[in-house]
Amino acid sequence: MLQRLPYKWLVATAFVFGLFMEILDMTVLNTALPALGRHFDAGTATLQWLVTGYMVSMAVFIPASGWIADRFGTKRTFLFALAVFTAASAWAESRAPSVS
Repeated sequence: MLQRLPYKWLVATAFVFGLFMEILDMTVLNTALPALGRHFDAGTATLQWLVTGYMVSMAVFIPASGWIADRFGTKRTFLFALAVFTAASAWAESRAPSVS
């Protein structure tokens, strides 16, 4: 079945999937902020550092990923980033405290 799909559709699907995961990641962070504030007894100003850290990491990794993609190839870079993101998400989920 995959051999019948034009390559451009496979690339478009992978791109949309990656974009969805990035948006989902930011949504999870924003949704978790109130619970993090209660759990760590942190105020809004302290929690803002989480959002700032996320945005700074995006500002660093987006240009760096362009350089890495030029050096190692876009497909390999995308698959590596996807694997790291998935593994880190699974690790974070396994370490999350249960909600009661």
